[in-house]
Amino acid sequence: MSSVNVQIEDMLEDKYGIRMNEQPQCFIGYDSAGNWYNPIRYQNLLQMAVDIAIISAQNGAGPFGAIVAESTTRIFSYGYNKVISINDSTQHAEIVAIREAQSLEHSHTLQLGSRSVNLYCSCRPCIQCMGAVWWSGIKDVYYYNVQEQPQRLGFDEGPQNETFWEILKESFKIQKQTHLFAEEDESGYAKIPFEIYEKLNGRLY
Repeated sequence: MSSVNVQIEDMLEDKYGIRMNEQPQCFIGYDSAGNWYNPIRYQNLLQMAVDIAIISAQNGAGPFGAIVAESTTRIFSYGYNKVISINDSTQHAEIVAIREAQSLEHSHTLQLGSRSVNLYCSCRPCIQCMGAVWWSGIKDVYYYNVQEQPQRLGFDEGPQNETFWEILKESFKIQKQTHLFAEEDESGYAKIPFEIYEKLNGRLY
């Protein structure tokens, strides 16, 4: 396990009481016997994704974070950008999280019957990651509406504009029964990873 993973998992345990190495895997709001005791909102999962992005940025790995979770009850996996660390342009946070979740489930798809598996992102996914979502079996995608931040720093999110996104949202909804939900960053918390990365003169890719 890398030092970044250790920092992330320590943060998840200290801040949210989630232990990624325990079975059953990372239940949120339920104890190990499956008894409900404390529900969590999707906004908390978005905040977790930002916290992951903050740690990633602090380590020069990119200001992005993602979580794959079953509704709001169970975390399958998390991801941060490994593009630079392993010299792989496809290793975005969302891709890392999706691959880990599918590996955990021993399945090429996260369409798991009646179970709703969602992706929570620290900011809007790029076109590569949205392509991966298309075939991944992810039910819904939640993200912070701060796409101007990676663009401001010079990250290449792919050829897209707001018209492209409106068409994409409609196409996902009709053809995949998948919805894309943009959460406004009223507190400014989702901007922090980008501010950290900028101060550290992080590499663009």
